Amino acid sequence: MRANFEKFLFLGVMVVLTFFFNQKTYGNLASLGEAFTVSAESHQTVFSGQNSEGLVTVGTIESGDQKVLNGTSENLSSEEDGISSEINEIITTPKVDKNELLKVGKETSTPSLTSQAQAGSPDGGFFSGGAEVVGSVTANPFRKYGEEKPNLGLAEAVLVSDLLTGEVYFSLNPDKRWPTASITKLMTAAAVFQKNTLNAQVDGGVILAGEKYTAYDLLEKMLISSSNEAAEVLATFYGYSDFMVSMNSMAKGWSLSETFFKDPVGISVSNQSTAFDLQRIVKRIYDTYPDVLKITRRKSADVTEINLGRKQTVLSNNEFAGQVDFLGGKTGYTEDALENLVSIFSYNKRPLLIIILGTQDRFGQTEGLFSWFKRNYK
Repeated sequence: MRANFEKFLFLGVMVVLTFFFNQKTYGNLASLGEAFTVSAESHQTVFSGQNSEGLVTVGTIESGDQKVLNGTSENLSSEEDGISSEINEIITTPKVDKNELLKVGKETSTPSLTSQAQAGSPDGGFFSGGAEVVGSVTANPFRKYGEEKPNLGLAEAVLVSDLLTGEVYFSLNPDKRWPTASITKLMTAAAVFQKNTLNAQVDGGVILAGEKYTAYDLLEKMLISSSNEAAEVLATFYGYSDFMVSMNSMAKGWSLSETFFKDPVGISVSNQSTAFDLQRIVKRIYDTYPDVLKITRRKSADVTEINLGRKQTVLSNNEFAGQVDFLGGKTGYTEDALENLVSIFSYNKRPLLIIILGTQDRFGQTEGLFSWFKRNYK
């Protein structure tokens, strides 16, 4: 009897021990399963899919170290990212927002280029979304490292300079007075911007009979396609004689002692300036009326004839328009002036100004001078 009791007691103890052992093992397995679940959540693998920001991703995504394909991540920081960002800035064609410019009784709100740079604008101080240019006068000036002389064709006057500092790298007859031809229209545009009425509806009168445009659309026609009619209509709208007085008053105020404007188009041989004075004109427009240069960068623009609501596309006559490194400029031609050209290019994040007057190959010579500069300056 005693032996049977001891057997049952032994079996009971074994049952209790087995029960406790199983409970502990199950708990450990549960903990292990929970740990596995957490680990799986923190190491998400996505193949050819999209994460919550719509970025295509491949591989293991870990917090703070995302690997992204065909997309960008705020958490991904690398030298390649910086290079890609700079390229994206340079290749984006800038667009002028007419709604921002056409404000009744207000001058365009675009700040000067230097102030944009100091405020940390996305492109470093010039045209948002365009070729990157540093607006500081002292930042990274050009430095000479070659001794090659420019191979210049026939021209009456030439100037190559840093637009910010005014430093001249090459010049030919920079003080020689020469007919400006349609380069005049840069000053015409500056005088219109000074009027603060870009949204004014301007009747075409006898020049553009039966047509009506905003002053801004006429500026686009004048600066992009070099329309003489648009320049004449604008001057007539503001009072022709008064407008010419205002253009020459601006020239005097800008210390342009060798510059005179007889008409707003550049037809008259009396419209004259020098390469040095044109340098000052471009710099003042660059600082004060940068939207003038924004317009000249574009290959085309759509304008609206108000009376019929008809859209018109105007095309640029400037071969450099639309190039990613072209920051603006103006063509000019008459039989007396021959071919004139003012161009600003972005090089090493600085604006390089090239002026050529009285030539028969303005685009070819400008390209040649720009190539020469890039071979000899950094």
